[in-house]
Amino acid sequence: AHWKCSWCGESLAMARSLHSQADHAGPALSALLRRAEEKRAQTDHALRAVDNMAASGTPQAQLKLLRAAMDSTVVEQSTLEATIRVVKRTILLKERIAGKHAKKRSASDVINSIDSSLPLWPESAPLCGSVPMEDSAVMIPGQLVAAFIKEMWILAIVMDADREKVIVEDFATTDADIQEQYTLPAKSVLPLPQRLPPPSLGLYLQPNVPVLAIYPQTTCFYRAVVHRPPEDEAQLMYTVHFNDDDYEDGRVRYQDVPAKFVVREPQRRKTKGEA
Repeated sequence: AHWKCSWCGESLAMARSLHSQADHAGPALSALLRRAEEKRAQTDHALRAVDNMAASGTPQAQLKLLRAAMDSTVVEQSTLEATIRVVKRTILLKERIAGKHAKKRSASDVINSIDSSLPLWPESAPLCGSVPMEDSAVMIPGQLVAAFIKEMWILAIVMDADREKVIVEDFATTDADIQEQYTLPAKSVLPLPQRLPPPSLGLYLQPNVPVLAIYPQTTCFYRAVVHRPPEDEAQLMYTVHFNDDDYEDGRVRYQDVPAKFVVREPQRRKTKGEA
């Protein structure tokens, strides 16, 4: 017999999983809000320092403080956006537990639900364009990533993380699906860009660089090669050539992909017999 929860109608194993995920969201939200508050305090401190030195400070010193304030503001913004994502997922979990089921979203709906633009950043910084995350940094709940799950790279959301492992959930999952979480080694999770620089800074991946890019109308990342990096500040898109994606007549097919969904392809380990 397959026992089901009398409250939500799920199997008992799934019901326990849903309740566990919902309970786990509380500490994650608290950590995110603390991080946002810390960055807000740093921003306020930097702005007060600018005001205090307005009369006597050098322009260079004021600029340094303003950049520090801007950096804190961007991190605060991305943290709050991550918080909103976790809140939305928690609401879906609670509705699932209550027996409410929404319609399954299409891949286009999922992609469109993500913030349409990232902050434009005037200089090199971690996760800005192709700049990697700092080695000492740990991914935070709500962060969007490319995760290697079941032999595929998919768009996922971080639920918890430390230096060794990351717990993620398929971002395309809704309360109409089984919301399964995956515990992955950190090397199987690639953080997506959180800021986008103007093309003039040269911080985007250049032609012929191997990448993982989200295929149009899907939430999966596939191997590709950069044909042209973003050139228009108003529309920051890579033009890429996906592997094995040419036209039937042999012509090369190029696809445009938003820069926020393109990451450098990680080096693959050689298997036995490879040179």
